[in-house]
Amino acid sequence: MNTSPFSAAPPPAVVTERRDRRNPRADLDDLFRAISHDLRAPVRHLGAFGLMLRERLGELGGDGEALSCLDAMDEATQNLGRMIDGVLELSRIARAPLLRQPMNVGEVVDEVRGQLSEHLGSRIVEWHIADHWPDCQADVALVRQLFERLLANAVKFTRRREVAMIAVGWHLLPDNRIEYFVRDNGAGFNQASAEGLFGIFKRLHTQSDFDGLGVGLAGARQIVERHGGRIGADATLDVGCTVRFTLG
Repeated sequence: MNTSPFSAAPPPAVVTERRDRRNPRADLDDLFRAISHDLRAPVRHLGAFGLMLRERLGELGGDGEALSCLDAMDEATQNLGRMIDGVLELSRIARAPLLRQPMNVGEVVDEVRGQLSEHLGSRIVEWHIADHWPDCQADVALVRQLFERLLANAVKFTRRREVAMIAVGWHLLPDNRIEYFVRDNGAGFNQASAEGLFGIFKRLHTQSDFDGLGVGLAGARQIVERHGGRIGADATLDVGCTVRFTLG
């Protein structure tokens, strides 16, 4: 009998059984590594070949129609790269350890508001933030990301208002859970077309109206669900939007 530690591999049935017992997270890790490396390479190649074609066209005196096609290709290539970044961003949220600890949600909101206010320029934004906040057990880093996404969305979709108004607060539900909310007087949306609002790459406005890829709310949903909570939104077109969520 061959007792060498380097003996032949076990029969296929055993190999299959071991594969089936793999941690699903390991399969996800493999998928995201493939997205990160295998998909980025062709995107880089597209960008490089587009640059070469542009230089060659320049040497030949240029061609307006061809250059317009290259512009469209460049924009599509850049968007694809950003979409890959968005998927990887969501994967990091999914795989990050969940470290629940006592935290002050109000302090996090104030920090995020301060960061966003530094980039408002001449815009007028009235912030209405709750004065007192209940105790909360949650992952501080993930909750900060959650409010970064929701408040950045509120700032973005109110940019056409002469005076933007953004409210952040909470209230107690009948079952004694805490429901948080972010409300704005921005562009809003048609509630009837909002199915899948929190899905990845879901957009309710055109790119020319408001930039973005549609990963912000998908990440917010992921953070909320990792805490065992629920998230939803109600809005009226051209009036505003309210996002509500719980953290367990």
